[in-house]
Amino acid sequence: MESENITSTVTEFVLLGLTQSHKLQYCLFVIFLVIYVITWLLNFTIIATVAVDQQLHTPMYFLLANLAFLDISDSSVNTPQLLSGLLTQHTVISFSQ
Repeated sequence: MESENITSTVTEFVLLGLTQSHKLQYCLFVIFLVIYVITWLLNFTIIATVAVDQQLHTPMYFLLANLAFLDISDSSVNTPQLLSGLLTQHTVISFSQ
């Protein structure tokens, strides 16, 4: 008896969200937005400080600036989608292969 390989392709992922309360969603949106903006500002401050100050042109500070850049990059991928999901009721993540 041969078994058939049945496959299906997933194109949408439905998020249930952190909470169903609109008031709490708005509060979480504000909290996450403030944290996101502070993260951006502090990481850009680190990058600018390392770039401007000649005494900080050492391998340790070069790696610190790169880490700050990676932190900006990573938070720019995940956080905006979280914020849009909290502010709107559209909680479907769609993708294609």
